[in-house]
Amino acid sequence: MTAFVVIRLMERMKLEETTLIKVSSDSSSVIGTSAELVENDTLTLKQLLYGLMLPSGNDAAHCLAEYFGGRLKT
Repeated sequence: MTAFVVIRLMERMKLEETTLIKVSSDSSSVIGTSAELVENDTLTLKQLLYGLMLPSGNDAAHCLAEYFGGRLKT
């Protein structure tokens, strides 16, 4: 479901797969299945989606939620 929401938001916001996102301390320390993100790394939306879907990375989901949550605030 997270991947679906992210893809829809990418379309709505006209964001490219190459959009860069910096990994936060909170995202890099999420417990559970992990894409093994490292704090302060910069990844593309596409890379984070792969990290979310392939290893079922909770950290990648958290990073995407932080990014889009910050962009949706009005």
